[in-house]
Amino acid sequence: MKVQTISKITAGSALALACVLMPAMSASAATETVNSTIRVHVNSAITVGVSAATVDVNVTPTAAGATASAAHNVTVGTNNASGYKLQLASSTAATTLEKGSDTIPAAAGSFAAPAALTTDTWGYRIDSFAANQYAGITANTAPVTLKNTTTPSIAGGDITAVTWGANVSTATPNGTYTREVTYTAVTN
Repeated sequence: MKVQTISKITAGSALALACVLMPAMSASAATETVNSTIRVHVNSAITVGVSAATVDVNVTPTAAGATASAAHNVTVGTNNASGYKLQLASSTAATTLEKGSDTIPAAAGSFAAPAALTTDTWGYRIDSFAANQYAGITANTAPVTLKNTTTPSIAGGDITAVTWGANVSTATPNGTYTREVTYTAVTN
């Protein structure tokens, strides 16, 4: 019996000794990292608006022709780094002011060479034109560029004042003559 007891003690001691002598095993997790680039593509945006959708020019004609004018502001806003173009044209191919079959023709002056309004004509002017110089509106197929910038607009938008004028004589029948025009803002 003694032999059996010794063998049990020896087996138990061997197990205890093995636990003490075994190196400590620690748990470790495998790791891997990866970088990712986030890109936000900011597209160009542009807005255009007018301070008054209708500009009323009130003129009392004289035999020799009397000139009157009224203005509104065109505001363009863009974040485009290359700026924008502001264009103007008639909304149709017609360039006359019309009241039924009665008309007032567009001024003979152009954007490149504005001129004083002659009797019974109408046109527009911007601040870069000389005093009392006007250009006739162009057809919708041939817009003129009023402004061409190379940088984004200022906060709140860039303002371009456009003055509309008419020189009318008593040969023109009374009434309200109209023409719709189109402002177009295009990013460069």
